[in-house]
Amino acid sequence: MGCEQIIAGTGQPVKPHVHACLKTKTKRRGTLIGEALTLQELEKRYDKAIAVNGVSLTIRAGEFLSILGPSGSGKTTLLTMIAGFESPSSGQIMIGRRDVTYMAPNKRNIGMVFQRYALFPHLTAAANIAFPLRMRRINETLVRRKVEAALAQVHLDGYGDRYPHQLSGGQQQRVAVARAIIFEPPVLLMDEPLGALDKKLRETLQLEIKGLQQRLGATVVYVTHDQEEALTMSDRVAVVANGRLAQVGSPLELYRSPVSAFVGDFIGRMNFLEAGYLGRENGNHMVRLRGGNVVATAPAEDEVNPFPLGQTVSVAVRPERLSLAPHGRDRGAILTGTVDAAVFAGSFFLFFVRTQSGDDSLLQIQMPVGHVAASFRRGDLVDVIAESNALRLFANLEA
Repeated sequence: MGCEQIIAGTGQPVKPHVHACLKTKTKRRGTLIGEALTLQELEKRYDKAIAVNGVSLTIRAGEFLSILGPSGSGKTTLLTMIAGFESPSSGQIMIGRRDVTYMAPNKRNIGMVFQRYALFPHLTAAANIAFPLRMRRINETLVRRKVEAALAQVHLDGYGDRYPHQLSGGQQQRVAVARAIIFEPPVLLMDEPLGALDKKLRETLQLEIKGLQQRLGATVVYVTHDQEEALTMSDRVAVVANGRLAQVGSPLELYRSPVSAFVGDFIGRMNFLEAGYLGRENGNHMVRLRGGNVVATAPAEDEVNPFPLGQTVSVAVRPERLSLAPHGRDRGAILTGTVDAAVFAGSFFLFFVRTQSGDDSLLQIQMPVGHVAASFRRGDLVDVIAESNALRLFANLEA
């Protein structure tokens, strides 16, 4: 079979491409190139400031994990410590069975893709891609064959002789990805690699990067502040706040079952309603919404202790789990309000409803396009209805 590659998990050969021929030995059937990455109590201090605070995380071999968080949350510092550009103040970093905590970056065998591409301007696309192989003194015939395959893999056939300034932003990023993976690193780090691209191109490259990662079986750690990007591409997402892990889980878990108000607010759209805690009833937590009715909610997973009676709490609900009805038509309404704006978004209407809570808060309600949704107009008095088990209870909005 020579330098043909076995597609992981299928046993089917494919023609040589970006990863097919680097090693002298042919890969065994079903073998992935990725290795597990383990972070143990990782910490980074700058004088008295703590950028990363006690992060422990195991990323499985072949997994695509995104580190998601707002600016200043510590996500990029975490990535640079994995890459070796920053030394941790304490803790341990393992790639497979290798302790790389204080190993030089060039010894870690890690691929890296940056937001600004970091291509050599004086080298052609082909020479940029070939650079990691030539640094490893790979046979030149093999280098040329690998580079040709890599260009095809990232849809840049015929572009090898062009210089970075002759390529578009998306093409430059494809070159950067090909350069990062051509030497078959067990771990590939990506630091907001699509942040400089327009929305349509970004969405296209998201699918290409994810598809490439799945075919190769590489372990990917992907830093982003874009929630939609993280949910689209990842097997799991690690949400970071104030240097700590706020929650780690699948995109669906984070969206449906956030463990804190911060995670719920950061992942997708979320409404927060102020309420007073009334106690438990039939296993449910009962609250009285400000300006609304008494409703039953489920607690967040980390809220194991009951709240004191009368404590002010936050009730969270996704816009798509709410609907509107003309005032007085539905006895199950949780709130009454006035339609402040109605936005047509193609497949759904997004309504902004000013509630009667006394604080002029606006509630977002997302309803599918149809006769009922289209009938509501600005100024209409409406009742807000929540789906069963849609309301979640949190102590506050802190991370």
